[in-house]
Amino acid sequence: MRRSVAALAVGLVLLGAAPAWASHTDLTDPNDVDGRLDLDQVWLRHDTDPFVWIFETFREWKPREMWDRGYLLVELDTRGSEGVDYVALIRSNGRRLEGVLLRTRRDGRQVKVLDLDAWKAGPDGAGIAVPLDALRFRVGRTSFLWSASTLFTGRTCTTTCIDRAPDEGMVEQQLPPPAP
Repeated sequence: MRRSVAALAVGLVLLGAAPAWASHTDLTDPNDVDGRLDLDQVWLRHDTDPFVWIFETFREWKPREMWDRGYLLVELDTRGSEGVDYVALIRSNGRRLEGVLLRTRRDGRQVKVLDLDAWKAGPDGAGIAVPLDALRFRVGRTSFLWSASTLFTGRTCTTTCIDRAPDEGMVEQQLPPPAP
């Protein structure tokens, strides 16, 4: 009996620690927006640098269908301020997906920081990689906030359909410990 209680206690401790071991953060989003880019899930791989976000939508789509009509983005708050400090944007050039990192200036304008790796991830998804050294974090920060969004304009979305994950607020993500 004592062994089973001890094993249960150890199991509960390990289960509680499991999120610290996870190498990714998963968000699910309901089927709640018209258009091709209604988010189903968003994953953040944060066990390596660069961090990688993978978007999965409820419907299949091709890069040529997104050209000048569909965008996927990650908004990042790295300073703990009121607004978004960076946007990692996925767009189509008509043949393939491209990524860009934009920094939001104090006056609200966005300036390009660098091109990012972006790719099609299966029939209904896309991915983008953001190197951590391209981001400026407020000194002493141990975490940052992020959210994912899609924008699409088309037959079913004559005005832009926007989907966010999470629907409200942002996800707090721990930063990896500094290198020795």
